Amino acid sequence: MTGPVIVHNGRDQTIRFDGEVLAFASTYAPGRGRWTEVVIYRSTTGEYVVSKIGRSTVVHLASSQCRRSHMLPFDRTCEPPPVPYVSCHKCRVNPHGDVGLVIERDLFAAKISQDARGAVAACYSKDKNGLFYLIEPAERALEAAGALDDDLWQAFTNLDPASLRDCMATR
Repeated sequence: MTGPVIVHNGRDQTIRFDGEVLAFASTYAPGRGRWTEVVIYRSTTGEYVVSKIGRSTVVHLASSQCRRSHMLPFDRTCEPPPVPYVSCHKCRVNPHGDVGLVIERDLFAAKISQDARGAVAACYSKDKNGLFYLIEPAERALEAAGALDDDLWQAFTNLDPASLRDCMATR
């Protein structure tokens, strides 16, 4: 179903377009505090948008050494997440009783691609050594989206790994 879509990109940026979800895949499992979601959209203008989201419900002590830079004050008065809060394994906090807590914020990244080849490239990640790899939910999302979009399927199944560097440079 086509309609207005708002995709978060970074901390305060959004991408707005009319389109539809082609595929969604996630690594969520009950009891895990962190997971990744990948969503592939097709806009009404024919562009693709690939959204990668790092989700978290992990709670830390505000004073702990394991604190990361992407923390938010933990506010129990807000609407609870659709999954339970999870204590950091080092902090060992009680998310429902302890005070002075922070929660990891979700991390958002999105890419707009003019064509299917660019959308496939947007699903790839690059490690610190410059090697490209496809995370499992991105692969599942590409397979599901490819079942609905032949151009995407052809780009995915006929990908020349050497062309990834070129695709990534033009995004």
